[in-house]
Amino acid sequence: MGSTVFPGKLADRFHQLYLDHGVTLVPGRLAKGALVGADQRPGVLLDDGSEYFAGVVVAGLSAKPVLDLASEAGLEVNRGVVVDAHLKTSDPDIWAAGDIAEYPDVILGRTRIEHVDHAQNSGATAGRSMAGSDETYDHTPYFWSDAFELGWEAIGRLDARLDTEVVELGEGRDVVYYLDEQSRPVGVLLLGVWDSVDKARKVLADAPTDREKLRSRIV
Repeated sequence: MGSTVFPGKLADRFHQLYLDHGVTLVPGRLAKGALVGADQRPGVLLDDGSEYFAGVVVAGLSAKPVLDLASEAGLEVNRGVVVDAHLKTSDPDIWAAGDIAEYPDVILGRTRIEHVDHAQNSGATAGRSMAGSDETYDHTPYFWSDAFELGWEAIGRLDARLDTEVVELGEGRDVVYYLDEQSRPVGVLLLGVWDSVDKARKVLADAPTDREKLRSRIV
């Protein structure tokens, strides 16, 4: 688990965490359907025909923006509904915010983000803009997650295919920098490191390429 986001060693740790808590992992399989057992317990049918039953079934679904309405309305769409720094669409009388908006982030460049921090802040900015404010959306959102006792916060692009610089702070605390082809940080993972999101934003804004100096930016 986590191999698409975490570098190898941390992905192994994340995977083992679930095993240590008694979770049975079935990698490489897709859920094909829902089941109800003879004892009325819910279950899941996988694409290889195997069946698993439990007391509760929780479905974790990915999110994909539905752009048909925006496109049919004549709005510019790409990975989402394209907006400017004021969150205005290609129609000056229509705004878009949250998961569906593809916007020019002041640090990350043009992007689309699915998380509550972005939804709340972009929605508020769009609302004020509709009410006459000339402000721009300058908030680079962060996201977070928790798995058992392991918690993390992150900002930017977390992609295990990128080169990474891992700073081990001890006691299970790590900072991971994700670097582009020019060795510039494009994402920061704060694993068990709290109250450092603003520092991470500053790192991405500064985009230092000296790895030794980078390692000491968040401690």
